[in-house]
Amino acid sequence: MPQVHQDHQKYIVEGFRNGNRERIQEIYEHFFEKILAWIKNHQGKKKDAEDIFQESMIVLTISAQNPAFYLTCPLGGFLSAIWRNKWMDVLRKRKKLEQLEVVILDQYKESQMEAERLAEKANADAICFLLLEKTFFSLSDTCQRLLELYKLETPVKEMIKLLEMPEANTYYRRKSACIDQWRKNLRKEPDYDHCKFISQ
Repeated sequence: MPQVHQDHQKYIVEGFRNGNRERIQEIYEHFFEKILAWIKNHQGKKKDAEDIFQESMIVLTISAQNPAFYLTCPLGGFLSAIWRNKWMDVLRKRKKLEQLEVVILDQYKESQMEAERLAEKANADAICFLLLEKTFFSLSDTCQRLLELYKLETPVKEMIKLLEMPEANTYYRRKSACIDQWRKNLRKEPDYDHCKFISQ
């Protein structure tokens, strides 16, 4: 397993898991000018940089909520990989990428390669997390409550009482129907094929 960058990991723990605003402000002050300069050099403006930086921070926030997430590269490399990927997506949508030559260095540092890998995974995880959340809230109130109790490993007898169901068989049938409906809702989403969802 790659070595964790402790000095950078503390920003994840203190800033995004423990809500230390000073750490988040330090990240902004240290990295915003860098993203601003990079985006201006790649057909963007200050407003673009502000939007992309905000989106990158959202990805970092979502990633940080996972206790198993550890930085195995410098924080700056991780963030720059995220904002480069996001800005390239913007340029593709603007159909300007044909004029933009993407330069790939012959000697790519190992830490930068690790940053790209982490950034790609974080972007994908964030999309899937939001997709799961969106489709979950499209379910009925009963299904949402049932699945939340199921996630909390609430005993079946207790769930039957809380959900006002006559018997266990009713609960099992309803749970199966709720999960099936959730899966149907997920399959209708454009990004469904890019996410690997765990079977319930």
